[in-house]
Amino acid sequence: MRMPRSLFWRVALSYAALSLIFAGLVVLLAAVMQGRSPGLFLAVVVTMGLAAAAMSVALASLLVRSTSASVSSFANSADRLAAGDLDRDQVRALAAGPTEELATAFIRMSEAIRGTVRDL
Repeated sequence: MRMPRSLFWRVALSYAALSLIFAGLVVLLAAVMQGRSPGLFLAVVVTMGLAAAAMSVALASLLVRSTSASVSSFANSADRLAAGDLDRDQVRALAAGPTEELATAFIRMSEAIRGTVRDL
């Protein structure tokens, strides 16, 4: 299956998968612990919930880190372009989706500026 490129859909699908895994584990745990202490069942479910929350934070952190790195690259390239460095395009899209589109647009813009300066 091909992963969607949009950051929104990647996050949404990741959380949906995590939720399904958590729900499946709770159902499995309920079947295994049938007839045992309800307090123990509750403690295990809470522990699993905390583990799922920690995994969610880790997943969100990875996705945000790649997107923010791309935005930092765009900002650095814009600063160089504003300073008159028209010779290189070092824009990198480290995350798929909208940041790739932004990188492509930025490269086209810098090429147009180079062409305009060359014509002048």
